[in-house]
Formats: sequence, structure tokens, C-alpha cells
Amino acid sequence: MEKIESNIIFDSQRGLQIPAKGTKDIEIKNNIFYRLNHVNPDDDNTYASFVYQSSNITVANNTYVDIPTNSKNIGIFFKFYNTSDGKFIDNIAIFSSGASDNKNNTVDNNYFYNTSNIHLNGTNDHVFEAEMSDYTFTCERFTKTPKQKN
Repeated sequence: MEKIESNIIFDSQRGLQIPAKGTKDIEIKNNIFYRLNHVNPDDDNTYASFVYQSSNITVANNTYVDIPTNSKNIGIFFKFYNTSDGKFIDNIAIFSSGASDNKNNTVDNNYFYNTSNIHLNGTNDHVFEAEMSDYTFTCERFTKTPKQKN
């Protein structure tokens, strides 16, 4: 099995695409896709991850951040196209748009935050915490006088 693992792909028009028909036995795992599809917002074929007519492809434990559609509302962060026995599992998408697959795949245990246009029809089709909420993370520097938590 071929592995594409632990990469950071950022500030690019496209991410990782497998356009060759008949590709099999690939794992796309533990990658970060950040701020894609900002270079040419009119590009109709922008995907962070795209798999075309392949089989036994696993897309797992990836993080997709800030991947919008283009100005024509086309282009998505993930797509299985005529792919069978694929797995889209344990991924996180934040501030991204669009995911789709055909019905011959497993889609399970994915988390989507401020993410829209999700069309996943896999065999399990579980989408956890799918919501449109704003999250704020705050931190403080250490000071000379520690604060007491009550």
C-alpha cells in the first residue's frame, strides 16, 4: 500500500489529487491542508483532496482549514468521484466548504466546524459535531503573580 502521510499543503490552488483512473491501495493520512483556493478564485477544479475512479483509498486523520469554494461556488475540500471501497474517516474540516462522495464508500467519524455543503453518502455516513458555530480560543501570558482558580 502506498502512503501519502504527514504533509502540510498550504497557500496553493490545489491540494492532493489522484486523477488517474484505476488507482488503488493508497492511504492519505495525517496531512494538513490549509488556505487553498485563494490564488485563482475562478478555478473550477479546486480540491484539497480529490480521488477519481479509484478503489481501496483511505483518507483519514487529515485536517482541512480555510478552503472555500471558488467565485462560481464550485470546488470543494474533498471529493470521491466514481470511487469504490474508499474510506473518508476521522477527518476535521474547519472554515471549509464542500465534501462529496458516491455511495460505495465508508464515511465515518468526521468533524466539521463552520463548514458547509457536505454531501457524504457513504455506507456509515456519520458526521459528528456538524454545526455552524464560532469558537474563540484565549490564552494569557504567565505573570509574576499567579491567579487562583476557584
